[in-house]
Amino acid sequence: MKKILLTLILTLLLAATLTSCGSDSEVPEGMQLVYGSDVDGYYFYGPEEWVVANQADIKCTYVSSVDYSSVTFVKSELPEPSVPDLSEAARVKEYFTASTEKLASAPFSDFTLSEIQGESCDFGNADRAYKFVYSYTYGDKPYKAMQIFVLRGTDFYIFTFNSSTKEYTKDDGSYYQFYLTNKVQPIIENFTFVEKTEASEAPVEYETDSKGNILVSDKAVSGFKLWVSPEYTPDYSSGIVSVSREDGANIVVSELVDSTISIKDNYLQRRDKLTALADKKADGTPDFTEIKGVTTNGDGEEALHILELENARSAAEFEYTYTLFGTTYHVYQVFIVNGYINMEAYVFTFTCPEEHYAERIDEAVDVLKGMEF
Repeated sequence: MKKILLTLILTLLLAATLTSCGSDSEVPEGMQLVYGSDVDGYYFYGPEEWVVANQADIKCTYVSSVDYSSVTFVKSELPEPSVPDLSEAARVKEYFTASTEKLASAPFSDFTLSEIQGESCDFGNADRAYKFVYSYTYGDKPYKAMQIFVLRGTDFYIFTFNSSTKEYTKDDGSYYQFYLTNKVQPIIENFTFVEKTEASEAPVEYETDSKGNILVSDKAVSGFKLWVSPEYTPDYSSGIVSVSREDGANIVVSELVDSTISIKDNYLQRRDKLTALADKKADGTPDFTEIKGVTTNGDGEEALHILELENARSAAEFEYTYTLFGTTYHVYQVFIVNGYINMEAYVFTFTCPEEHYAERIDEAVDVLKGMEF
């Protein structure tokens, strides 16, 4: 049930551009491979001009850095029915209904549900699929989402299309309708399931340093080298780099997308988004705690927590916690500026479940200090 919310929240927090890996499979004209694997048993194609932003097991493609209309696909599990002998269609409907109740209590104002089709629909060459459509408002912006629950053999997946209901053009209607007709329908029609095969790929060979750390980024692509403990598993590596540990610790480094505003305002925007998404305390306030933020000196001037980094021109550090879906996360985030004439800015974000933060933060800071620009 969490994955329905996560796929929507991902579209609201996207902040960097990713690139997809290549594939030997035939890509439909005008499309690109978002994700495909014979081991996972499917190939997901999206518009060639859209951005690929896969996040761990959530596969995603969205329009651009100024239009977060998106499509996500994630493997899930269909819960056991509440009563015996419930039909498959009824089980899916029950799952969807329970999930939307969670959405209604999440920070999506004016959430309304408009079920378009609860029976079967087509989805590539899937065995069966069921479609639902609903609307909501995030902040002051109206959105519409379509979710298709897909079954292939014993596997169960959730496909989500999310877009604005603002007018695209008078002839095309809303952004939602325009993308649904011209971009999303081809995604659905070309989605291809294949017979799964056993994983046989050789393990990836990483360059290592004298301490045994592995190099998980390509400086020519990302603009930096990032060395991490082999205990971390790379999620993806392109313009943005993400690595994770089994206990939930995660490091993400990317170039700062919006360079037109200050580091302070970039941080404040991120803080406001997380504050809106965080669980609510008993008194109704967001479960978000700022440990290191924007400070105010005796003269009333705002200042940042400055961090000295040997390999960078300047850096500012922030620290906070937030609770989402009942889990409290501790975040250490550093905005880094490098260069003098041609300045570049990066964001280093270490996120960890609160219970493991104390034992992982020193290692994360060592990773930060070892970055090469």
